[in-house]
Amino acid sequence: MENVLVLATSNPGKVAEIKELLKDLPVRVRPFRELVGGLGDDLLEPGSTFAENALAKAALAARRTGCLALADDSGLVVTALHGRPGIHSARFAGPDAQDADNVRLLLEEMRGLSERSAYFHCHLALADPSGVVWLAQGQVYGEILTAPRGKGGFGYDPVFFYPPAGLSFAEMDRAAKSAVSHRGVALQELRKLVGEALRAGWRLPAAQLHARPKSASNESWRVGVLSDTHRDNAALQAAMHGLGETDLVLHAGDYWEDVQGLTAFGVNRVVAVIGNCDGDIPGLRKELLQLADWRILLVHGHQVGVKNGWSGLKQLAKLHNAQIVVFGHTHIPLAFQEDGILFLNPGSPALPRGGSQPGCAVLNIAPHHATARLITLHN
Repeated sequence: MENVLVLATSNPGKVAEIKELLKDLPVRVRPFRELVGGLGDDLLEPGSTFAENALAKAALAARRTGCLALADDSGLVVTALHGRPGIHSARFAGPDAQDADNVRLLLEEMRGLSERSAYFHCHLALADPSGVVWLAQGQVYGEILTAPRGKGGFGYDPVFFYPPAGLSFAEMDRAAKSAVSHRGVALQELRKLVGEALRAGWRLPAAQLHARPKSASNESWRVGVLSDTHRDNAALQAAMHGLGETDLVLHAGDYWEDVQGLTAFGVNRVVAVIGNCDGDIPGLRKELLQLADWRILLVHGHQVGVKNGWSGLKQLAKLHNAQIVVFGHTHIPLAFQEDGILFLNPGSPALPRGGSQPGCAVLNIAPHHATARLITLHN
C-alpha cells in the first residue's frame, strides 16, 4: 500500500523544498490540490500564531483526503519591525502580493535602519484523519540585506543573509539551504515520527505527555471524554459503547441534559461544564481537577475563541497551571501537545463538522504518563 503524505500548501516553492527534505523516505508526497481537484483555497490560516495556522491546515487536509497530511506555517520575523511581517509574511504587501512585492515593501520599510537582525520561523504540523496532530518548529537567524542577492529560493530568500555561509538564502544551493533552514530544522524533528508512522502502518501514535515524578501516587485512571452530544440519545449511547469501562467521564459541554442523563448508562462519576447552547442556566464554565500528577482544565471553549485557534486555551491553562486541557465547541476531534500542554477535543458523536466522523476520546492517566486516544464511532 502506498504511503501518501499530503502537503497542505499551494506554494510551489514549499512543495519543492519539502519534497527535497523527504526524498529518502518511502513516502509519496502529493500536494493537496492534486487530490481535491482544486487549488486548495479552503486551506485558510485563521490563527494568530504559526502553530495554530499549521495545525489548522494539516488537520483539514487530513480529514479531506483521508491521508496523513503535513502543513507548515512560516514567516520572517524582523527585529526592527517589531516582529513583522510574521504570520502575514506571504501577504505583507497585500492579499494578492507576489514574492517581489513583499521583498520590495520590506526593503522600503528597512531603508536607513542599522538594526538588520531577523529570523525565519517555521511550525510544521503532521496530522492524521482521526485528529491526532504532532507539531515541530525551527528557526534560522540572519540579517536583512539592503538589496536582493541570488536567483534561487523563493519568498524573502534573496534578502535574507545567512552569516555562517556568507550568502543569502537565494545564493545557496537547495541541499545546503535545506540543511540549515527553519523548515529543514523543523522537519528533522518530525522525521523520527514519520519513521514511527511507517512502522505502525502509516498511522500516527497517540498524543501524549511525560512528566518527572512529582508524587508517590500510583493512581491510574481511564477517563472517558465527551462533548457536544446535543441531546441525541442514540449518539450518546454509541459514545458510551465506544468508551467502554471508565473510571470517570468528562463532558465538555452542550447540552446539560445529556450530562444528567449519563446515569442512565451506568456512569456514576461525571465532571462537566456548560456550553454556549446551555444559555444562562446555572453551571460551571470551567472545572479543574487533579488526577495522579496531572492538573486538568475542562472548558467548553467558546468563550476563548477555540474556532480560531487555541491561544486563549493556552493562556487559560497556564493561568491555572494545567498540563491537560479538554475542550469542545468545534465538533472536530483534535489531540496534540504543545509547550508541555496536552490539548484534547473529542469531537461530537452527534453533529460532527469539518469532514470529521462522530467521535469521543479516552484519556489514560498514569502517575508520570498521560495519553489521549481519539475514538471514531462507526454508525
